[in-house]
Amino acid sequence: MDNLKNVYPHADVLVIGGNTGNGLDGRVPNAATRSVREMLGDRPASFRIKMFQDKQYTHSGLHENKQVFKLINNFLWKKN
Repeated sequence: MDNLKNVYPHADVLVIGGNTGNGLDGRVPNAATRSVREMLGDRPASFRIKMFQDKQYTHSGLHENKQVFKLINNFLWKKN
C-alpha cells in the first residue's frame, strides 16, 4: 500500500468485494475490503469501492462474474 500511496498518487483505484450474506466473500471479511480506503488515505487520484451482495459473489467467484467483468472493463477503459 505504501508504494501505491507514495509512488502512484495519480492512480485511480477500484476495489471490488463480495458479500455472500455473512459479512465476507467466503474468505475476506467485508471490513477488510472497506479498509483499503483508510490505508490509502487521500493519495489516489480517485477511489471507488463496489460491494456485490449475493451468495454468488464469493472470493474466487468474483472474477468469473459477468457484472464484475463489466465493471472492471468499464473502469479500465474509462466508461461509466
